[in-house]
Amino acid sequence: LLDPRSPREDGSCLIPVYSVDTVWENRNHENLIRLIRSVSVERKRLIFNTDVEVVWIGTTRSNT
Repeated sequence: LLDPRSPREDGSCLIPVYSVDTVWENRNHENLIRLIRSVSVERKRLIFNTDVEVVWIGTTRSNT
């Protein structure tokens, strides 16, 4: 796996799932994880891009 802290060429970063503070509760987590295609961060929100829809999962914890 790529280092989640290392920015990729397009400037995006891979964020480990365990950095989510709040979780979407009305979904089966295991099924959702399998559907995840990509993750992006917008204004400290984790955006999980799935085949079904873009699902907001939670906010990222800032280390700064």
